[in-house]
Amino acid sequence: MLCVSAKKSTLFQARQIGPWISVNKHYGLPYLREVCGAQMKASASTRIRSHGKLQINKIHIDEIKSHQMQLELLRKSFSLEPNTIPVNITDFQLIQFLNSVSYNVSEAKEVLKLSYRHKKDNNVLFSGRNPQDTDLQEAWGILNIFTLPLGTAANEKLVYCGLLDPDPSHFKHLPAMKLFTMAVEATLITEGLYPGYVVILDASHISVRHVPLSSIPSIKKFLYYVQEGIPLKITQVHVINVSPIVMKIYTVLKPFLKQELITILNFHTNGLENFHKVVPKELLPKELGGNLSPMKEYQNEFKAKVESLAEWYQIEEGQRREEALSA
Repeated sequence: MLCVSAKKSTLFQARQIGPWISVNKHYGLPYLREVCGAQMKASASTRIRSHGKLQINKIHIDEIKSHQMQLELLRKSFSLEPNTIPVNITDFQLIQFLNSVSYNVSEAKEVLKLSYRHKKDNNVLFSGRNPQDTDLQEAWGILNIFTLPLGTAANEKLVYCGLLDPDPSHFKHLPAMKLFTMAVEATLITEGLYPGYVVILDASHISVRHVPLSSIPSIKKFLYYVQEGIPLKITQVHVINVSPIVMKIYTVLKPFLKQELITILNFHTNGLENFHKVVPKELLPKELGGNLSPMKEYQNEFKAKVESLAEWYQIEEGQRREEALSA
């Protein structure tokens, strides 16, 4: 599943005029509390320190205030299904899933259930998510992933993903996929909610050696999670710089893709002219024939956002551990 709200959140607006959370002087995470004012239960998995002070959670505050009824109904819908989602899940997490399905409570419930089922079944991908981990730091030198500052005419967020290092022997699937899941959370938390996401997959440097047969089972699990469990509404996927080899790889992976994703896939095989008709140059970095700054600037900024959320990734993992212990 895939999501987000048409109105940019207060969080995003704050970032435009300075730090991404106005109470901090740098990329940082506020002390987690329920947005409605009730403090969350103090435990190792739900506490986070920010300059040693308790701070009110500002994440998605406007959306949360506007959809209290849906949030309450969503929480109540799990009352007869204990141990399905973390008991201490926050409103800012729930609102992301509601946004992914235009605030339809029953659909949000199904996405939530699938998301946490995938996380449970694929624990190796969702555990040990320390941004300073050696494998993840190395992945930043191999995988190029970031969001772009300007949205489309429909106010959709642009996400770019490609390879920096073309050597298949340097590419490790698990860190790359883990980094992607962390990046999704980072863009939601630090950049606010959007009505949709346009994903640009740069197929330059991709070879069959990047997709060995031994990696297929883990890629399959990852693809199902992306399609069923992330709270983003992906409206378009543009695969650029496509070679015949890339199309052969697509044939191998196509059985793991749902029809709703296949219908929004666009392959660009002969340069970027047709791509620019859909995604204007004004929204793109220099390397893609655009008018914006070089990619490295956006990559460095996005890496800083992911690394700023180190404690959050531990908290989220702790939520799931507590859920498992209470089962």
